[in-house]
Amino acid sequence: MTEHSKITAGHQVRLAVVYLRQSSASQVENNRESTERQYALAERARELGWPDERVLVIDEDLCHRAMNIP
Repeated sequence: MTEHSKITAGHQVRLAVVYLRQSSASQVENNRESTERQYALAERARELGWPDERVLVIDEDLCHRAMNIP
């Protein structure tokens, strides 16, 4: 069984969500390969059959530290 055969039309009607996270500007700058790989996940979803309008990339949190919430 191939990767493509495991994915059905039922999967592709859902959003493919790619959430990018690096806590600081330094991490983004010094770990570019990691950020690029995270963005590449969106392209991988397209390769697996998700249409562009069903691939959601969330990258608003890049360079923002998580808040400590008690």
